[in-house]
Amino acid sequence: MYRSAAKERTTGVEATLQADGWTGINNHHLVAFMMNAKREIHTVRVLDTSTERKTAPVFLKHIEETLQSLGEDWKVVVVAFTSDASGESRAARIALLKKYPWLIVLDCYAHQVNLVVGDYLKCGGPTLAITDDAEELISWLRRRTFVLARIREVQTSNGKSAYAVIRPVATRWTSHYLAFKRLLELKPALAVILAEDQAAGGDSTFMAGIKTAAAKAKARQMLALIEDGHFWHSLNRIDISVAPRIKLHLEPLAIAAHVAQASHCRLDQVLLLFGTMYYRFSHLPPDIADPVASAAVLKSLEDRWAKADQAIFVAAVILNPLYRLQPFAELSEFVDMELEHLMVQLWKRLFRAEEAPQDLYDDFSDYLHKQGRFKRLEDHLKSKLERAQAQNIPIDPLDIWKAAGVSGRPEPPLTMLAKRILSVCANSASCERLFSIFGQLLTKQRNRMGSATLTALAELKMHLRDEYSRSQGMKERLKRHCGKPQETPAPAAAINSQQVAASHPAGNNAASTRPADADEDESMDGGARTHTGGELRAISDALMRAAEDDSDPNPLLPSHYASAYGPDSQPFSRTLKELFDFGAPQWVARIEGFASRGLDEELEMYELLDFDGAGDSEPNIAGDSADFAEGSGDFELDAMTAEILQS
Repeated sequence: MYRSAAKERTTGVEATLQADGWTGINNHHLVAFMMNAKREIHTVRVLDTSTERKTAPVFLKHIEETLQSLGEDWKVVVVAFTSDASGESRAARIALLKKYPWLIVLDCYAHQVNLVVGDYLKCGGPTLAITDDAEELISWLRRRTFVLARIREVQTSNGKSAYAVIRPVATRWTSHYLAFKRLLELKPALAVILAEDQAAGGDSTFMAGIKTAAAKAKARQMLALIEDGHFWHSLNRIDISVAPRIKLHLEPLAIAAHVAQASHCRLDQVLLLFGTMYYRFSHLPPDIADPVASAAVLKSLEDRWAKADQAIFVAAVILNPLYRLQPFAELSEFVDMELEHLMVQLWKRLFRAEEAPQDLYDDFSDYLHKQGRFKRLEDHLKSKLERAQAQNIPIDPLDIWKAAGVSGRPEPPLTMLAKRILSVCANSASCERLFSIFGQLLTKQRNRMGSATLTALAELKMHLRDEYSRSQGMKERLKRHCGKPQETPAPAAAINSQQVAASHPAGNNAASTRPADADEDESMDGGARTHTGGELRAISDALMRAAEDDSDPNPLLPSHYASAYGPDSQPFSRTLKELFDFGAPQWVARIEGFASRGLDEELEMYELLDFDGAGDSEPNIAGDSADFAEGSGDFELDAMTAEILQS
């Protein structure tokens, strides 16, 4: 029923085919093909390729079979294909482009942005030392329920919203950035607690209830870290120039990664994010700049841009009415006649036409000069921006193109071209989301599930999640209210300064049944918990290995893309430094304003997940045999129950 409804909704629309591979706990290798159409995600097919050789010709055969299925069964128009950057995938994409030159063939730019992050972290030895300390402090604070209660008490007594101590997700580096950012926001409350303890004398809040020597030593270590001004300055990137600073360098990378791995990331967003990152790392003030790390980021961005189909990305920005030519420098490629030639070449390629219609020439000239049907474009954009800001919602450029047309009439050629380019999704992140669900379903206890059943369950779960996320009351249902009713939440765009308010009585802690003076740093066997730490360091190592795998002797180059436009075509090839106008960066503020909204919403999600919890409890049994569901207090859960609660 769901599949039939999905096919009915997507008939005749333009779609992006996405592909990626995954190996489950049962050692079966699955290749998933997903479709992004009308901003919706659908699973097309999942293949078990465990017995096949992982070669480009085999992968190309599967791609072609899927393209045929989409045309015949789904009746969609596939305009683009994205996959990961492995050598065989890249070779298959080169062959696909030669055989189907009208397809837009792309790397997964969520992966590419994360590789830029890996190149940055590769230069960040001091940075990783600081983040190790920050992770350890966060982990320790979350185990001290009395300290958490005092933090909430201090915040609410000053008339401010109470912030949670956010736990970073082990496999998501953007969550580490948000966790460090939150730790900085909690610094004033920690300073107040230290000052009050010093004035009152007696035991410190941070030492309360601790009995064993090992736990006391750990508490003294964390207390020294809280009092260490060098640590906070390094984390905040304000005064200390000895160590790379966390917040100001990671923020543009975190914003870019969040946008690039969204369910639908457009081509124009990718290029503008590349330009924004280049601007930020090439214009850092001397007191906070790290020349080595900045040079690594700039080189990484240029290397990845050099392998792109640059013409299609540039056209996507130009055809976004919010930007048009504003971000670009005054280059010979951007005079009217060259831009007209670019649009004509794109029309011939993407629509498989010998000639472009005359209306395309006239309409594009009107678009550039805001004449004809575009004469009120500025007024319409101003109105859209005001409404978007008031409602805290993004602007879809396709809505602007729809507003510039006549309802019920055939679309002009320029609108058709803009819709085709702006409908492309530049990542294969939907495959990763499918694999995450596969990992929840395929476990040690359920390791013989067939791929058909696994796919059906995952597809149903994704469908139910999407339907629920579109329901009106989802956020209100997520916010669990304790004590007095919740105040009206601040807009997501303002979360940096006004986090989601919540009320938690300091003494009402239902998640734990231990006495108030219990030693929360001790396991049942009497030993102190050891912090494993280094989660961001592990992510950094994984990203660096991925960057090495991305180096290929036969990459897709502009010359490959130029052949798709015809034998006499010259590739559009400019460096990011040449391409953008960094002297008038108003466009940077606009793209960061839109992009940071999603990161703020992620912060709000972590706030909802972490605020009500009493803290991270200690396992009752040491060792791998103890499957413990976080937040369950002293109740020991069997493996199946813990798995259900964590899924």
